[in-house]
Amino acid sequence: MRTLISGVALIAIAVGGVFYGTYQTLDPCRALAQEMADDTLGGIAERPMRMITSQYSTNECVEGLWERWTDFSS
Repeated sequence: MRTLISGVALIAIAVGGVFYGTYQTLDPCRALAQEMADDTLGGIAERPMRMITSQYSTNECVEGLWERWTDFSS
């Protein structure tokens, strides 16, 4: 049982590390703003996108990121 819990904890730490390494934050709304900015003008648009995502709940930001990560049509 201890091995299972340790394994799950290590996977969670690894996923968090990859997320942090990609976005330099653990805040899903800032990560979503960065994704949205990359789709438009890049780094220049990150501040306006953060203003937009500041109105979202954490759950809405997570859902937005999930939709972007799983949308393979583009």
